[in-house]
Amino acid sequence: MTNSKRYERQYFLQALQALNRFYSLRDLEKLLGVPFQNLWKYVNMLSIPEEKTVEKSLQKMKEANLIEKALQKALEKVKGNVWRLPRNVGFLKLYAFIAKELLGDVNIEYVLGMSEYSSPLATALALSLDSNVCIVKSHASYEDFTAVTWYRSGLRRGIRFLALPRECMQEG
Repeated sequence: MTNSKRYERQYFLQALQALNRFYSLRDLEKLLGVPFQNLWKYVNMLSIPEEKTVEKSLQKMKEANLIEKALQKALEKVKGNVWRLPRNVGFLKLYAFIAKELLGDVNIEYVLGMSEYSSPLATALALSLDSNVCIVKSHASYEDFTAVTWYRSGLRRGIRFLALPRECMQEG
């Protein structure tokens, strides 16, 4: 099996797991033309789809805009309060899936969450990329940090300071 075929299969399985948070397997059966029982096995990693199944399913997934529609469903569920999106585990899976696709094979050592509120997004992305996660703390004592970088914006729209916890800094 070539690397591109392996990647397609992995991509399909991850997409299927993310989409299963927004669509039932019965709905996905109708949309993708794959039997419910097979989808259940794929989502639960009990079976691996054949190359032809992956190719046809990915084509149907793209034609039906399932990823975009799942994002729309997530937005509708929070009724415009986008800050509530990270509470939805389905959205976090979808977010990590899309971000990983956009980043490709980039090797990222740390995913930096810029506040405690971004920790679910940073954690989901770090898990997807097999990276470490580092959450910036807004309130802590000076002893907790190794580096403090100051930044000032004339419009006060920028970060005024960034404090990194010791465990996120490497020696040297």
